[in-house]
Amino acid sequence: MLSLGACNPSPRIEDPTSPDHSFVFGHIDLEELPTEIDYVILRGWEGGEVTEFIRLRLDGGTFYAEYVPRGTYFVSQLGSSHGFMRTTMGTYALPPEASPIWVVVDRPGIYYMGSWRYHPGEANVFSPSEFSLEPVSRPAPGELLQALLPHAEGTAWETRLRSALATPPPPALRANPTSGGPAARSHGAP
Repeated sequence: MLSLGACNPSPRIEDPTSPDHSFVFGHIDLEELPTEIDYVILRGWEGGEVTEFIRLRLDGGTFYAEYVPRGTYFVSQLGSSHGFMRTTMGTYALPPEASPIWVVVDRPGIYYMGSWRYHPGEANVFSPSEFSLEPVSRPAPGELLQALLPHAEGTAWETRLRSALATPPPPALRANPTSGGPAARSHGAP
């Protein structure tokens, strides 16, 4: 199983290491989250199976990574790498069938995965981290790209993000293939 970005504590966006890599980003409003988190996990999906994972950076609710290869992905976890005695209360898992955030990276580009709001479910001792992610209209992709520019300063991604600001990409989401609904192909901004 491939793991990309297994340790990326810095918010700094690095220069592309491959011409095939894409930049993915989105936002989760964490205001109602009961614990602090500092990363989002993106999992690959191929042939009905979960594949590699990519650890996305998280800055004020905005998640992003600049090294995502082609493939189908879903947000599978929100979590924290802080704390000596961390428990599962700091990890919020989304199995494939529960994740609303899916994207197909079918060519190199910039992919906006939408803006979402964390909504707590009814917690109990058997499922302490039950929750849902609901789509919201703000922050818009242009706002997020503008906020990410300082992290990309001096890199090839800075130029690409500035270009994307002229015409911010629409959400590059696809229907959850495990739910039986129609799957819409989406394309990232070049």
